[in-house]
Amino acid sequence: MTSNSVAHVLGGIFLQHGIRLAVGLVTSLGLARHLGPGAFGSYQTLMSWMLVFVAIGSGGLQSVVIQKLAVSVAPQTVLGTVFRLRLIWVGLALILSTALPFSLRFSTDEILGVLILAPVLILQFADLPDYWFQSRME
Repeated sequence: MTSNSVAHVLGGIFLQHGIRLAVGLVTSLGLARHLGPGAFGSYQTLMSWMLVFVAIGSGGLQSVVIQKLAVSVAPQTVLGTVFRLRLIWVGLALILSTALPFSLRFSTDEILGVLILAPVLILQFADLPDYWFQSRME
């Protein structure tokens, strides 16, 4: 890999993370102003609830997967295995994140919020191509 292509890849990664950070900041500021302190606090509580289950859904696989992809001669096998493991972990996280609020007697609004935010867990499958690209960086 030439230094020019490495700089290009790193620039793309920095740009991606910078855009994600900027959009998140603008969205949070807009939500805080629109919802007010009480409703925004409830929203942040629900987001924190879901982020616990996002961590469960990831299964702690990122560094191991990137390392295995870097040395693997069959990356499709590694990615297939990770996809199946992620499917199990995300399924478990979805079940727990939606069942626990009922058993913990969350309010109706909080349960509705959890159900609205639950698809965030499914978006974790978008990380798999990123793992492959990270494993190809030298």
